[in-house]
Amino acid sequence: MAATQLRVVPASLATARGAVCLDGSPPAYWYQPPRPQAATDNVSWLIHLDGGAWCYDERDCAGRARSEKGSSTRLKRRYWPYSGLLDGNAAVNPTFAGFHRVNLAYCDGSSFTGDRAEPVVTASGEKLYFRGKRVLALLLDELLAAGLRHAHRVLLVGQHGQSAPLAAPQLASCASSGRAWRR
Repeated sequence: MAATQLRVVPASLATARGAVCLDGSPPAYWYQPPRPQAATDNVSWLIHLDGGAWCYDERDCAGRARSEKGSSTRLKRRYWPYSGLLDGNAAVNPTFAGFHRVNLAYCDGSSFTGDRAEPVVTASGEKLYFRGKRVLALLLDELLAAGLRHAHRVLLVGQHGQSAPLAAPQLASCASSGRAWRR
């Protein structure tokens, strides 16, 4: 499977929306278009929420902010290790290889749920931003602009079973009233 280029939200947009990773960097995602060898209607999307567990205290979260699970600056620029539902090979994945496939990078330490207005300042002066809800909203807006707004079918999945159920209402609220999206 070929690697996919990382798409990082412009820092100015992320900052203006207050939608930043733990370390204050802008959020990011990896995208793969439907594979030409797969039957596709070009209106189906599979959105994967990357996992990584929560951080639970200042020390843990500060350490995470210096890793790929807390900063987009640490993410691999070309990456797509997934198989199964996210595999782009139509012989292996005949149902979903024809979907637009997206992996939303996990960088907030709270499964895309945090919405703290002010950062936490650690004893060493490091700022930690808990803004996962805003990150998810911004990433969904980016995907809507990239074509998700035309989707007829959307499959939302996540690692460890925690992110997808928490994010489903936010994704559903993005659907226009004329869409037949189901939760």
